[in-house]
Amino acid sequence: MDLRRLTDRRCRQALAAAALALLAACNTAKKQEATPYEMTLAAAAMEGQDYDQAVRQWSAALNQTLTDDQRARGLLGRALAYSKTGNFEGAMDDTNAALKLKPDLADLFRLRGFLYVHQRDYAHASDDFDAAIRLKADSAEAHAGRAEVRLLQGNGEAAITDLDVAISLKPYISGFYTARGGYYLVIGKTTEGMADFNEAIRRAPKDPDAYYGRWLADYQLGRPTDGISDLQTALSLKPEQPYWVMLLHLTHLSGKSPDQPEFLANAARLSLDKWPGPVLLYYQGKMKADAVFAAASTAEAAKHLGQVCEANYYVGAYLVATHKEDDGRRLLAAARDTCTPDMTEFLLSGVALKK
Repeated sequence: MDLRRLTDRRCRQALAAAALALLAACNTAKKQEATPYEMTLAAAAMEGQDYDQAVRQWSAALNQTLTDDQRARGLLGRALAYSKTGNFEGAMDDTNAALKLKPDLADLFRLRGFLYVHQRDYAHASDDFDAAIRLKADSAEAHAGRAEVRLLQGNGEAAITDLDVAISLKPYISGFYTARGGYYLVIGKTTEGMADFNEAIRRAPKDPDAYYGRWLADYQLGRPTDGISDLQTALSLKPEQPYWVMLLHLTHLSGKSPDQPEFLANAARLSLDKWPGPVLLYYQGKMKADAVFAAASTAEAAKHLGQVCEANYYVGAYLVATHKEDDGRRLLAAARDTCTPDMTEFLLSGVALKK
């Protein structure tokens, strides 16, 4: 389920969780140590989400004379701040340096595992999650991290097994159910996926990804219009999600239910000068299909994997919905060939081609 686009967000969330756990552990282990003032300022900046300031304060703290525990804590804090500012190379360097000081700390391997996922280096990510689990077998987050890597490596059943463990360890975390629901959809177990999305929504009624996942399960079951209210709820909770705006519009079109005012209102909240803005402009009649494909293939767009796949799917689905079925199905077939299995569009195009 949308893993390619969700990976960055999940990594940032996981990085935050790993960092907070490690910082808390360091604080607990060395209560008698005086915390450098710069570290206090850095922690305050992190809490206030001023990550540039946090980087400066962590750097100032690391220039002080520190114990190994304090230095590991400072490197970890700066790694997290770097990741929040998009400096993943700096985050990796600091994590590696912290691991030299604390090579037996599971949370550091987990942190580096997520950084490797961001780099799409799944082999090293898997090794680090394995190491984290060896050091701390009851780390639900490490099992969840390894589950994502296993799915990205094409082993969906093993991914679900890891998430089963994560859920058994922390059954109160709704995101684990949402993730497992998505993994079930990838391997074709839609009923099981639907049950997980229902459980996620029961536990976290304001989780937009769970509502989106439940709509996706309805789509896979051949009843996309049944889930329109779920897609609308997801958008109400996360109105800046352009893909959901497009999918909601396509669902209305395929169900022959006019939605122009709703679509235009949803699109008006988005920035159309970056991908997938060209697709939204195409849906509004302000851009030709050729221009959409050109935008997907530009040097800037090429930095974001999967945009040619997305152009194939979203233009193709629109053509099918507007009664240009032959041209649309050709593009849907191209989407199925160009999308990777961890992308929603791979699943959606496969279902559409079966109709």
